[in-house]
Amino acid sequence: MIIDVSDIAALKEFSIKLANNLPSKCIITLEGNLGVGKTAFSQFFLKALGVKSHVISPSYMIVNEYYTDQYIVHADFYRLNCEDNLDLLGWDIMLEKADIIVVEWPKSLVKADIQIKMVLGEKRTLELITDYKLNL
Repeated sequence: MIIDVSDIAALKEFSIKLANNLPSKCIITLEGNLGVGKTAFSQFFLKALGVKSHVISPSYMIVNEYYTDQYIVHADFYRLNCEDNLDLLGWDIMLEKADIIVVEWPKSLVKADIQIKMVLGEKRTLELITDYKLNL
């Protein structure tokens, strides 16, 4: 499914719709070039899931954790280059315990339930790839 998110309002609207239509446990990956809107999507999405604190990019920390009525992990694997790095992060424990996981720059390190590929050309679009039946 290709979705037009040309402006920030459309990106926010899509983020909120997706947050309101998720299964109880889910891994979402975000792919796209620098500046395409992965972190902006994540901020809107996590706020829609009830995160009250300021949502920041996990680029330097690699993983940010948030607690609402769910345990949410927001990760950025841009600087990771192999699965050994995941072991050092305790990734297996996060996979087991987290309700929602959002990974920017997943490379081939994570298998997604919902894959979002973002493209910024003449307009910003995203391709949503999933086997889930989502009411968007």
